Amino acid sequence: MLWSSLLPENYGDLKDLVDFVETLMDLFPANYSLAFAVCKLVIVKSVSSSIASASVSFWACSLLVNSIYQAYLVAPEHTWVEVSGILSNLVEAQGMFERFHQCALSVYSFSAKLWTSYYNFLKKKTGSGTSIVQIAKERGIKVE
Repeated sequence: MLWSSLLPENYGDLKDLVDFVETLMDLFPANYSLAFAVCKLVIVKSVSSSIASASVSFWACSLLVNSIYQAYLVAPEHTWVEVSGILSNLVEAQGMFERFHQCALSVYSFSAKLWTSYYNFLKKKTGSGTSIVQIAKERGIKVE
């Protein structure tokens, strides 16, 4: 797997970073560690310097989600939880957030952290997450 050490610390044009990462991800589409580092980098840069637009943040998040879906070995639970945390804070990623949780919970159906994250998302989105609390409760998981 390629790690975040391949990412340049400073890049001039955002397009250059996107092209570089796309090339690497074409070669290693299941490298969620690299995608995670890219997502963090893009989000930090967009907050600190307004260099990345909403579309670039969305691209980075979708890159991350797709790499986790394609992982040959299932990504560890903490990775799914971290990705959930990133997606929950980005308005432009809300569309993929619910689908991500459905997939994450199919992989880690007894993860209290993922159930809680999904509950918090639905509560924020719809004002109620009682259906999720009930489903989790049926599985013996307490959602807070």
